[in-house]
Amino acid sequence: MRRIAIYLLLVASGLWAQPRVVSTSPTGVRVKIDAPGEIGLLQSHGEIDLASLYPEAWVVGEPGGPALPRYRIVLGVPTEGDVHFSYSFGPSRELRGVGVSSYEVPAIGPEPAPALGWADSLEPVTFNVTRWRGCRVAVIEVTPLRYDYRTRRLVLYDGVNLNVTFENPSGLKGASRRNDPAERIYEATLLNYEQSKDWRLSPQAVPSNPFGGSTNWIKVTVAEDGAYRIRFRDLKKIGVDPKKIDPRTLRLLYPGQRGPEDPLPDTLAELPVYVHGEGDGRFDRHDYVVFFARGANRWEFRERSFKVNPFVHENVYWLTWGGGKGRRMRTRVAYPLSEDAITTAQTVLHFEENHECPGRSGLLWLWKAIKKSTLTAVDTFILNLAGVRRIDTFTFRAYATTEGAGFRLLVEDDTLYYRQVAGWGDSPPYYTVVSPDVVIREEWPLEVEVFGAGQQELYPDWIRLVAERELSFKHGAFWVQLDGQGTYLLSNLRSAPFIFDVSEPSDPVILTDWELSRGKLRMSARTGKPVPVWITEERKLLTPGLAKAEPGRLWSEDWGVDYVVLSTNENLDAAQAFVEYRSQNLKMSGVSSPKIKAVALADIVQDFGYGLAEPQAVRHFLSYAYEKGGGRPFYVLILGDGTYDYKNNLNFSGRAEYFLIYTSGYVIDPNVYASQAAANEGWFVEFDEEGTFFPEMSIARITARDLREAYAVLDKIKAYESAPREAWSTRVLLLADDYYKGTPSEIDSGMNHIPANEGIAKLLSPEFDPVKVYLSDYALVGGKKPDAEKALIDALNQGTLLWFFFGHGNGSQLTHEKVFMNTDVPKIRNGNKLPLALFCSCGVGRFEDTRWECVAEELLRAEQGGVIASIAATKGTGASSNKQLADSLARAFRNIKDLNAGDLFFSIATQSSLYVLFGDPGTPLLFPAARSLSSQVDSFITGDTAVISFEPPVTSGEWFSSAYGSWVRKTSSGITETYYAKGEVLYRARGELDGGERTLRFLVPAGIRQGDSAYWHVACADGDSIYTYLIDGISVDSVGWTPTDDEGPQARLLVNGLEVADRDTVPPSFTLTVELEDPSGINLTGLAGWEGDSLSLVINNKVIDLANYFEYEVTGDGLATRGTANIPVDLTSEENDFTLYAVDNLLNTEEYNLTLYTSFVRELEIADPLVYPNPVSTTAEFTFELSAASRVTIQIFTVSGRLVRRLPGFSYPAGFGAYSWDGLDAEGRPLPNGVYIYRLSAESEDAWLPNARTAVTGKFIVVH
Repeated sequence: MRRIAIYLLLVASGLWAQPRVVSTSPTGVRVKIDAPGEIGLLQSHGEIDLASLYPEAWVVGEPGGPALPRYRIVLGVPTEGDVHFSYSFGPSRELRGVGVSSYEVPAIGPEPAPALGWADSLEPVTFNVTRWRGCRVAVIEVTPLRYDYRTRRLVLYDGVNLNVTFENPSGLKGASRRNDPAERIYEATLLNYEQSKDWRLSPQAVPSNPFGGSTNWIKVTVAEDGAYRIRFRDLKKIGVDPKKIDPRTLRLLYPGQRGPEDPLPDTLAELPVYVHGEGDGRFDRHDYVVFFARGANRWEFRERSFKVNPFVHENVYWLTWGGGKGRRMRTRVAYPLSEDAITTAQTVLHFEENHECPGRSGLLWLWKAIKKSTLTAVDTFILNLAGVRRIDTFTFRAYATTEGAGFRLLVEDDTLYYRQVAGWGDSPPYYTVVSPDVVIREEWPLEVEVFGAGQQELYPDWIRLVAERELSFKHGAFWVQLDGQGTYLLSNLRSAPFIFDVSEPSDPVILTDWELSRGKLRMSARTGKPVPVWITEERKLLTPGLAKAEPGRLWSEDWGVDYVVLSTNENLDAAQAFVEYRSQNLKMSGVSSPKIKAVALADIVQDFGYGLAEPQAVRHFLSYAYEKGGGRPFYVLILGDGTYDYKNNLNFSGRAEYFLIYTSGYVIDPNVYASQAAANEGWFVEFDEEGTFFPEMSIARITARDLREAYAVLDKIKAYESAPREAWSTRVLLLADDYYKGTPSEIDSGMNHIPANEGIAKLLSPEFDPVKVYLSDYALVGGKKPDAEKALIDALNQGTLLWFFFGHGNGSQLTHEKVFMNTDVPKIRNGNKLPLALFCSCGVGRFEDTRWECVAEELLRAEQGGVIASIAATKGTGASSNKQLADSLARAFRNIKDLNAGDLFFSIATQSSLYVLFGDPGTPLLFPAARSLSSQVDSFITGDTAVISFEPPVTSGEWFSSAYGSWVRKTSSGITETYYAKGEVLYRARGELDGGERTLRFLVPAGIRQGDSAYWHVACADGDSIYTYLIDGISVDSVGWTPTDDEGPQARLLVNGLEVADRDTVPPSFTLTVELEDPSGINLTGLAGWEGDSLSLVINNKVIDLANYFEYEVTGDGLATRGTANIPVDLTSEENDFTLYAVDNLLNTEEYNLTLYTSFVRELEIADPLVYPNPVSTTAEFTFELSAASRVTIQIFTVSGRLVRRLPGFSYPAGFGAYSWDGLDAEGRPLPNGVYIYRLSAESEDAWLPNARTAVTGKFIVVH
């Protein structure tokens, strides 16, 4: 009890320093932040922990720099009118020679240089107004001090006054309040909620369907800049009858001039085209359309630069007809101005390939890696300089990932350039040579030689030449910069020329009326300034990709839904299954009958990306659906994996279909210390980008790589939600890193792993029973802590509702000692006892990485257990900000109670856009309700019987109870932190609820430690609720007792429910049930009995602590004497020795020994799968041979992977089986002619092969 009292005192002393509303009025609100009283006690020339001085503030910083407190205040403001802000600081106090704590990032990998001066650019106070779903909010951030790390000068302010005024009080009316699922979160977040609770934004007007003006659409794709032609036969080839087209109405539309990271417009712009032969109103065989198109990667002619689209290979236009007259290209005469003609002109050549992304995130793609391990490394680039006469400027851009790298550029053994590589962050990394004296060849060999001490890596990015080129058609299409008044001679013309002024690519001009004679063309651009000109001829006109399309459907649909599932095309059937399930199984605050809808990525890209698979397409769609739905959509689930490799630059064959992610920025370091270039899911649902990040919806992702994984996660969710609530529903697992960086020689200073977890335990007490796995408690063995690994897996397998981790991490591991790796996921066998995990670390949610699958997603995808959802960051996060995030989540869960995973995530999402929710946002989470016991326990007396009674608040379901010895005070090494570990396990039991008072009894084990902080925990659960009881502060007294029992426990061993005896044969994998009974009860404390052994099972010299698995089965008078332990066993030897040490609470021991044999030849197999007849015309049979009795299911897919029929499962004995199929799809229609794929799956129903599964695939043909 003393620990709790101290904690409450600390909390109470900090409450007054929180931001508080001083006054409100129709015209504004005043807020004050008081200074901590301790600032008057601080002295110069010392070390100050600012986080403890301002406990209610966030902590901000950059790695290695000073960690500074920062308050964030969120206020509701009127829906209309300007909002004004002013502030003032109280009196200041200056301290000199002061050191402050540094901002630490709990990542694993090489540490960056400390950002000591980051605070120099920190604004002391920021203010902005933004939209947060249904609210208009003012966001104020305040740092109530100044710190200069160079002079170690700290200025503290005695409080801050903040004043917000509303210019338009009439805006106070707002919209009528909606039943918004986020209302409870607004109440918990807005400091002036009572003042602003009726101020709600009305949905904005939605734009009209940009595809609504026509029913005729052709998707036009272009791969590069150039002049394109669409002919009569091109249209015929895609099934369009050109004779039905009035060519005068042809229009070419596109989303306007924009960069790939710019928002997409709500309307389409029209690109002028040239239509040959349109005058007669018929599209004849010799008619055609010519247009100048921009590729996805394109020239910016005025800037003379080349821009690469990081998301797509091709640009998209839309051809339509049937309305009004289309826009046509302007023309300008280009007859020569003089007799003298120039035969060359300046151009820019750009050479770039994207094959390497060393940062494995962001948008920095580079040509290749040149790696040096010996004296030098050389690579050769062959550049096509056809038509080039002279190089005016040569520019080379390259990056190095190592210190001291240098390079030499050589052309035919002559040095073109030589220097050290600029460090990362030196901008720009361009290396330029003016008027190089080199020989020019059509195929120009450029050698890049890398040098430097040791191993070096150089990544060339691109090569750009400003060159003088000959004006000749023999080298294909090209562009040059012409003097507007010059006369030019173009040669080698073999067909009709097409010359475009592309000064404004959205409005190109065709140059006409030139002079043409014998394949030579004389012309002048006839402008007053230099002009970029694109030159080609008719035979070199490009043909675009064409496809009939029906865009615009999503624009016309109803989006008055509450939950939107966005899916890859491959996972769409599973997405529809999610819709069906959640339509019947979703509870949302304030919503009586939630609606849910699934959308395919292909449809989003077509309608809202206008054919461009860019992240902006998804955001464009969601913003439209939100407004058109009247602000209803709250949950968004992305069903599909993601990658930063949008264009498959890495050339992975057969890679999964990915759903788009959003990432931005350019980094070369693949480690997770930095937060730049991170995957940012929240960006998709932030529609007002002014100021601080405030998402409009709660977004989550399930990274299912294919349809099978998508269905597996859905099945996992269904099983979790239908499973009974048990004791694990009241447990919270707390995993804390130690204070070493993998070795005692490297202290991990500045971290808060243990205090952060201890804080969570207090925030969730008394309803949750903490299970602590702190690495400081475990020995380091060969760079790892195997006992900590085992304790973690055991804790997960026993089940827990919540799991918090504070410590170092990256995508594939937790802690330097690798307490958990992504490869450890199969070790977790917790069935449906699945936690929501919050990983307060760096990069544990880096799902877009191509090197490994991240821990957070692997745990969700695990089919035999894992987690039900996880929250993890994609890049680097600060230890202090992680604690703030975790505290906020725990407080939201406690204060708002019953939440779905999406609600809980939405409550913390504004704190960091780096965190991702992996899982279904509709997954319900139930906060236990605390109750009081009807009896009290003052002490546990060893050898005596402890008794409690309670009145269950429910009449059916189960009860669960556990008792522990006194908490043990411990101190960590490395950094000294004091914390409390659980005492011995004294008792663990369960039973049925049948109404009326329950009494529980157990014999207090002999030999346990004395103390005054033992506790007894009870939980009662039915299908809808769970209640907890706690008695703590129980004293433990060790006194002499009179033994009434001198025999050890009786035992029985069962394999998959069947009793086994010595020399029996068992399967390689099974569940071993150990039944134990003793009148004194079973000793779970871990103490050794009189014979020297504790309660344990030894299998082939591997010791298993049975106390972790044992539960009493209590009936009758409630005395705990009998129970079971269920242990998953995997055998690797044919002969296996089992030794059971059974110990009772009076330390009597009984030893049991037996040898069990197993055979590894039996496994579940499907042999000789056939479809008969094949080809199939009407009905068919699937035949097969099974090695064991199994339940068989069959799925039928198209060759593109679309599921057309899932046949119900049937049970078959071992041996031959035949499954009849009616030849129909899921809609009851015969399958069309074609090739189909089937997947025949078997799940073992043999007691000796539990949980075994296998599947085979094959093909068959349908011919009617």
